[in-house]
Amino acid sequence: MNKSTLIRFGFALALLAVSSGTYIWWHAKLQDTKHTVTTLAQKIQDTNMLLDKATVEKTTLESLSDVESNIYSHFVAETDIVSFLGVLESVGRATGAPVTITSVSSKKGADHAMLEISVKTKGSFKNVMRTIGAIENVPYYVTINTLTLSHVRSLVSKKEFWTAVFTLDVGSVTQTAS
Repeated sequence: MNKSTLIRFGFALALLAVSSGTYIWWHAKLQDTKHTVTTLAQKIQDTNMLLDKATVEKTTLESLSDVESNIYSHFVAETDIVSFLGVLESVGRATGAPVTITSVSSKKGADHAMLEISVKTKGSFKNVMRTIGAIENVPYYVTINTLTLSHVRSLVSKKEFWTAVFTLDVGSVTQTAS
């Protein structure tokens, strides 16, 4: 073999070695990059799943918050006692038998917070019974515990009227729902 062929063969062999080395190096880099991309894709998928789960949980919490607010609307908060008493008095005015609140206190021994409200109303039998029914059906957690009806006929004015004295148990909460 002559020298120039040997040099060309050596040069080709060196070029083959460099090309093979470069190919192997690029292949390893590509595999490393592929592994990195796969890992990042998995992390993105996991993060998206967590975000979806968080969105569902947020929606559930908002729904529960709405339900809680709806439930709390049927109870009298400590800060709303005066307005609730106003509701009772307005019911009496609307039905023609004025309502007088004689006492308000916390009920002792109840499983949950309750108010005990003593009420007196006076008017015709029809109006007194309408008032009692309307108070019983206000959109609050209210139960009538005791009820005393009495009929009075005035000898002087010859008028007769009915008086109802009753005690209400009203569901109460220590704070309003936000």
